[in-house]
Amino acid sequence: MRSILVWGAAAAGLACGVASPVVAQGRVAHAGFYIGAGLGGGWARVGGDFSDATEFGYSGSLRLGGHAKPNLLIGGETNGWYKSADAGGVNTSWMSLMVTTSVYPGKDLPLFVKAGLGGMLTTGRIEGFGSYTSARFAIQVGAGFDIKIGRSSAVNIMANWIQGFSGQIDWSNSSAVGNASPSIIQLGVGFSLY
Repeated sequence: MRSILVWGAAAAGLACGVASPVVAQGRVAHAGFYIGAGLGGGWARVGGDFSDATEFGYSGSLRLGGHAKPNLLIGGETNGWYKSADAGGVNTSWMSLMVTTSVYPGKDLPLFVKAGLGGMLTTGRIEGFGSYTSARFAIQVGAGFDIKIGRSSAVNIMANWIQGFSGQIDWSNSSAVGNASPSIIQLGVGFSLY
């Protein structure tokens, strides 16, 4: 857990440091429907009764929704994370589907904070042990900023933390064995139309 918190703090510090030059440009105009996609990397751990080791993998996201107010976005977001087989023959993928709310706290600031609630699915295969799946409720918090490239378009720099509630892992060749409490920290760059 400590390594996840350290990475989260580092991501927040980096985002704040990079964000300062773009604050003066103002916020992208928000009206109607929005859609965005992003790519990046992330650190994930299984936790619970399993290893607390943090693994790095590739990550991506897709989000869409509408504007309740010019500074309030409500919609859905899916995030994915993948790590290919390592020396131990482990393939792992994670996916989350969330209802999210994004708030731009300053009138003309391109900075936003985000919260979400939904579900997380973890799947994987370990050579010699079979495959496993784990589905659970999860929460999400995030932050980022928009780099304005048009009146209603922006490049987004984002950081997310997704935490799954504790639950069982089901193996293909046996009954449920142990509890997991998975979490992911993501850093990414995306593009959005507002």
